[in-house]
Amino acid sequence: MSSKINNRKFKGGAYTTVLSLLVIVMILVVNLIVSGVFHSKDLTATGQYSLHQETVDFLKKYDTPVDMYYICEVGQEMKMLQSVAENFAANGNDFTLTYKDPSVYPGFALQYSEKAVGDQINNNSIVLVNHNNPDLYAYVDRDDMITYEISQEDFKTKLISGYCAEAALARALVKVSNAPETVVYVATGHGEELIENGTVNAELVNLLSLNSYSVKTIDLKTASVPEDCGALLLLGMKNDLTQAESDKIKDYISNGGRVAWFLRIVGSERPVQKALLNYYGLTADERLLCESDANYYANENPSYVLARKDGKTSLWPLGVGVSRIAGARDSITFEPQYLTKKAYLAKDSNNTAYDKSLESGTYALSIKVSETFRGNEGVMYVFNTSFLLDKNLIVKNSSYSNSEVFIQALGDLCNKDSALSIADTAAREEALVMTTQQKRVLLTVLVGVIPGIILLLGIAVFIMRRR
Repeated sequence: MSSKINNRKFKGGAYTTVLSLLVIVMILVVNLIVSGVFHSKDLTATGQYSLHQETVDFLKKYDTPVDMYYICEVGQEMKMLQSVAENFAANGNDFTLTYKDPSVYPGFALQYSEKAVGDQINNNSIVLVNHNNPDLYAYVDRDDMITYEISQEDFKTKLISGYCAEAALARALVKVSNAPETVVYVATGHGEELIENGTVNAELVNLLSLNSYSVKTIDLKTASVPEDCGALLLLGMKNDLTQAESDKIKDYISNGGRVAWFLRIVGSERPVQKALLNYYGLTADERLLCESDANYYANENPSYVLARKDGKTSLWPLGVGVSRIAGARDSITFEPQYLTKKAYLAKDSNNTAYDKSLESGTYALSIKVSETFRGNEGVMYVFNTSFLLDKNLIVKNSSYSNSEVFIQALGDLCNKDSALSIADTAAREEALVMTTQQKRVLLTVLVGVIPGIILLLGIAVFIMRRR
């Protein structure tokens, strides 16, 4: 028996078996770590049945007692929406959750919705009522908590692509608490990036309403900034300002006004905008800002600059190079908020590759500019790209903290503590988002390191078998 165990065939088979088991175990461990099994209570890859931490923090601070009513026929509950409602009730300070079957209580939800008598109330809709003031209530329809996409097979069928229940319910809670809203005005008439058909895009409006801001538009060619303006938003102006508009903005800031200016690269001169920036001690180079450190750009594109702060990553695509100018007034205070790592200005938009002839350095992605005039402190935040607020980055893509960057800056401008940003929950697994450098490291490990280890082990086994 011992001779059979010690023969070469047996030893070779044993080594092969052990090696195979090691490879299998390695693959299983990597998959377990990537899928998050070791550190997640919610075993769904997208965390469908757990609240985002931002929502939990919001509920901890929310001090209005609320009666929640889940409108649904027995047996027709959508697990995802039901779970969100139950988690809201569990995490709220003074929340009660009651199920109401519309077949048993047909008129209950109608008294809170805008639907007429006889109209059908969707199952899995939710009613929120201020317990101390029943006149303050909000009806959240099922379809307002789901995001849909059109099937690519027949281009007709609506498929569930994700859920926005947390954000929808949080907005409703703001309404139920009767929290005072701050009005922000959006300047129009310059081909603004974030305005479609004269209307600010819905994703940005939803983000603002979630934090108790109401949105109005203003044409500075015909009107001055109103007194109730909490902040003036300049959202990616393509065309130049008139001199009169620039003067109105200066007057507004000089009287203690607050401005958030999102720059936009267009490749052509806009002398009035340039002069206005210069007036506040800044300049913006029209060339595309790129990052040379692969750890700080995404999508294999150096112009998709990444910034990290407080453990979170924001994406700043297709921006300009913002820097201070010499000779700025001593009364102006500059506070950079986000900076590049090792950036450079591309030769042109079609040639973003870095070479040693291009000077690299630090540029501001966002900067806070303050100046006090006759006792009034005016403040302006300048952001190097309007694409920071791209609708796919502030709502759909929870991998980046762009919405928080904006809301925190706006809260500082308007003296508000609220900085709530809740991402949608995907109905399916989302792709893993990695920096360019992370992709390169992973590729090296998968293509080079692991096969190399297996090769070395094979050589060692071969040598030992030869002996």
